[in-house]
Amino acid sequence: MINMNKVYVLISIKRGAAKDVLKEISRLKGVSEASIVSGRYDMFAKIEGESLPVITDTIINRIHKIGGVERTETLIALDLDITGEEGPAVRAI
Repeated sequence: MINMNKVYVLISIKRGAAKDVLKEISRLKGVSEASIVSGRYDMFAKIEGESLPVITDTIINRIHKIGGVERTETLIALDLDITGEEGPAVRAI
């Protein structure tokens, strides 16, 4: 089984565009979860991929280009395999 890396993306969206953005983000490869939320950000997305470059591509070249997305903040899961080798680079203690 391939170790899937994951990040959590917090997304700010233009007023009135949340449902359309949610629909577009939910269709993206690697997005395993997406929800409209309340608070400082408007949406949350969990993205999983085999490597950091794959996940980065999804954020920069896909999510950022969706109409209505104003900005994002990415939280990297600490068990992310940033080396591209099998197994996590950082393990929780």
